[in-house]
Formats: sequence, structure tokens, C-alpha cells
Amino acid sequence: MTHSILLIDDNEEFRLIASAFLLDEGYDVWEATCPKEAFSILKNEKIDLIVCDLHMPFSMGEDRNEYEESFNVGVKTVTELAWVFPETPIVALSAAAPSDLNRIAQYLTPVPAYSKPSKTYDLLTIVQKSLTGLEPRGFLQ
Repeated sequence: MTHSILLIDDNEEFRLIASAFLLDEGYDVWEATCPKEAFSILKNEKIDLIVCDLHMPFSMGEDRNEYEESFNVGVKTVTELAWVFPETPIVALSAAAPSDLNRIAQYLTPVPAYSKPSKTYDLLTIVQKSLTGLEPRGFLQ
């Protein structure tokens, strides 16, 4: 069975690298640049895992400047995703400093938060363990 992953991240480079790697590993990957796009995808597709950046804008469209780009957007998005899709595993990623990420992670329970992996192997480990229900360890610094 092929698993589908929704990757929500406004960083195009990270999205492209992560998507290409996950596609090569046999996953179906949907990309969203912001929460607004993500919810549109989730209305129409069966997603097995959501991987969400924590620092991004609400919208990438013409109305982008009307919204704050911050961790608040990511935390609210992850919290809402967990409430609306309780059966779908969610992983939060951030390039924030470890002390900031530890502080932010308190608001995401039970969704795990990890430093953005710099190696594709680390991303694969997070994905595989999240899909099997085993919480990956060692990435939150």
C-alpha cells in the first residue's frame, strides 16, 4: 500500500527536496505552500500523514500581506488539523532554535515537533515511524 503525505511548507527548496526524496521512496506526496492550500487538498484527498512547517503565512495568494507570518500560524494550523483530522498522524517541523522549538512544542501536544531535518534519511525516519505509530526520537533538540 502506498501512503500519501501532505507536506505543508512555504520554503520551496525544502518542499522540492523533501517531495522528490519521498516520491523516490515510494510515497505519494501532495504539496501545499500554506494552510489555506493544505485545507483545500485535505477536502479532496485521502492523506495518511501530514508534515507541517511551523513558521509560515496563512496564505500565499494575493491576500498574503493581510496575514501575519509567524509560529502562531503554524501552531494554529497544526492544532486545527489535529482537531479536524484526529485519525491522521501529524508531524510539526521547524528551523527554529532548539530553545524556541521546545517552548512552541508545549502548545502542540500530542503532535510531535522536530527540528527540520537536514538529512533526507532523518526525514524518512520521521515519516516511517509516524506512519507506523512509533514516535521518532532524537530529532527535537
